Amino acid sequence: MKENFTIYNLITFLAAVAFFAPLGVLLYKKLARHPFFSWFAIYWAFSGLVNLLFLSDWLPSHQSWLVSDIVNYTDGVLMLFILYKTLDIPSLSKRAGYIVIVFLALSVTGMLIRGFSESIVIVIGVAIALIFLQLVSILIHYLRSANKHHVGSSRLLLYYGLFFEYGTSILTYIFSYMFPKMNVVRDSFLLFHISIIISTTFACFAIALSTRHRSPRRTQSRVVEREAEIQFL
Repeated sequence: MKENFTIYNLITFLAAVAFFAPLGVLLYKKLARHPFFSWFAIYWAFSGLVNLLFLSDWLPSHQSWLVSDIVNYTDGVLMLFILYKTLDIPSLSKRAGYIVIVFLALSVTGMLIRGFSESIVIVIGVAIALIFLQLVSILIHYLRSANKHHVGSSRLLLYYGLFFEYGTSILTYIFSYMFPKMNVVRDSFLLFHISIIISTTFACFAIALSTRHRSPRRTQSRVVEREAEIQFL
């Protein structure tokens, strides 16, 4: 029993640190203004602050579920928006924008009509499903055009991490909301923390890998300059 408790605390501690790891790697590599990785690094850091709030037991037990629902809803909206902002695939980016607008409109309307407590469970489930399906579409696109997109390898690695994280979120959602009697809060948190450690590890490797590749635009401009020099000579 003591061994399990120690392992649980260790994983909880590692996850608390892992939330901020992508932002740390991003700052270390001096890529704080990177148009792609900065969004996800900030997202995980924000989630890390929320995680610390729950770990501190600062919230009363009767308020923790309400705050948890609000956080989960905010997390879903934020991730849908980040996927829209960071996608460099025109067709998927346009669809992601429509998804954000429609999801916000329907979720707010549903909460106004049926009330927050009755609709939030469905809204959170829809958000997780939409994010997961978005990630599936993105991964399929990158895998089909892997040979054409040299820069896509680092992004693909990050999307793999997100895919695992939100795939795990589907499982925790099912047990937390659909089968609450079967849910063990401790086990759900353990599964959640393991998924965070894995997804942020993928993200850290993705950020580190991205520094090894030159920007295609910069490479192309250098080729043009070199061709001009040759023609001049």
